[in-house]
Amino acid sequence: MNNDIQINILIIDDKSSKIKVLKRVLTKFIDKGILDANIFPEKGDIDTLSEKISEYAENRSMSELQEYIKIHIIKNNIDILILDFALTDDESKVKDSRDTSGYKILDFLHLNKDARLKYLPVVSYSIMPIDKIEGDPTSNIIAHINKENNDTDLEESLGDDLKDKNMKAILSKIRHFATIYSLQKIEQYDLAIICALQSELDYILKLKKPQDWKIKAIGNEKEMHKTIFTNKKGKELKVIAVTEDIMGMSEAASLTTRIIEQYRPKYIAMTGICGGIQRNSTNLGDIVIPNSIWNWQAGKLDSVTESSNENKDEEETVYESVFKRSPKYLNMSHFDAKLNKLNETFKTDIIKNFKNIAIKLNEEREEDNKVETPSKINILKGPMVSGSAVVADISIVDKEITSSDRKIGGIDMEAYGVAYASRNVPEEYRPKALVIKSVCDFADSDKGDTYHDFCSYASAQALYKLFTEYIDIDEN
Repeated sequence: MNNDIQINILIIDDKSSKIKVLKRVLTKFIDKGILDANIFPEKGDIDTLSEKISEYAENRSMSELQEYIKIHIIKNNIDILILDFALTDDESKVKDSRDTSGYKILDFLHLNKDARLKYLPVVSYSIMPIDKIEGDPTSNIIAHINKENNDTDLEESLGDDLKDKNMKAILSKIRHFATIYSLQKIEQYDLAIICALQSELDYILKLKKPQDWKIKAIGNEKEMHKTIFTNKKGKELKVIAVTEDIMGMSEAASLTTRIIEQYRPKYIAMTGICGGIQRNSTNLGDIVIPNSIWNWQAGKLDSVTESSNENKDEEETVYESVFKRSPKYLNMSHFDAKLNKLNETFKTDIIKNFKNIAIKLNEEREEDNKVETPSKINILKGPMVSGSAVVADISIVDKEITSSDRKIGGIDMEAYGVAYASRNVPEEYRPKALVIKSVCDFADSDKGDTYHDFCSYASAQALYKLFTEYIDIDEN
């Protein structure tokens, strides 16, 4: 056989006997080397699957039926779906294919934002002629199997060799379309985490044991780390984490776009360190989770002219550069309700647990480079700004940043790039963006590194707490 890729086929029918017939026929072609495939449901799961499908279909619980099928498609990494178009419907009495349960499932796949469902090749299975099955969702159909009234007739009609031209065409299309789909299929993740610095990523990697992380390449050069988070309901979240090569907004936006295009995460988050505004009662170590974010360096650099007439015979023109700020605010408030869950116990535990980490770190550090731990921290939900340069001058903060918004909670160089890139991809796979940073300095001449470890740790812990306990990744 010329096909080098093993494909995964899922059969959906409310009759276990018909699933067994289809599996039996396809297995014969597998045994002969004509087809290289895994066929689902597995033998021990056939009765359970068909009974569940029958139950949902009979009760017209379409959303539950669709979700049940979706789970099986994702779980088994399916490349081809063989779909009974009628399920519990009496096809002889159905005048329009749109009224069948099968069509509603097909429509659900076709309209889904998840590319693994939207473009899944389907083999329709019905007593209706293929030309009677109409509508946009039918673009997923690559082949059609005529359903017979009983299992014996069905098995005989499908045959066990390639003499039957219809079956030969069906197998050829299954191999062809499943191979293309499998090669182009995007491995979708639930959460992508971006850090600007390796030291920030290190605290993300410490959320799991080293052996629980696997390294995967983005393109041909950048290393990406992947693992599984398990939430309090026992649901597994596929997670990827990566760091930038260079700090900055444009680098963050570029990396974010690459990750979204290649891995289609439902959520994308940035963790790490940021600056804060001391006069706003911000403390070192405070966790900033902004409800809006803007670029403080976006605007126009213009000139203002002034004339001097001290000498009436000569007029001197003076030019002064003036920066006219034109910020674009990005709304990040979709997580506000969840942030209230990060209570005093959570904040106290972060400080308590990091003190033990700090003791070990300080054993290896010089006196002027000791790690510090704050005595108290808050969760800040106000606006945040990003710029292309490190800010270490409080006069710049006063003149260029807080003069536009005095409630600024954090200042960094990357978060706006992550948020902007997330907002400007096609809606069908647009992730929700979340920034979680911790204040390590006050953007002044006293900037230092003594709080970097705590802030990287605190932001990582806040992210883990939110996604394993409070954020439901399947919520719209």
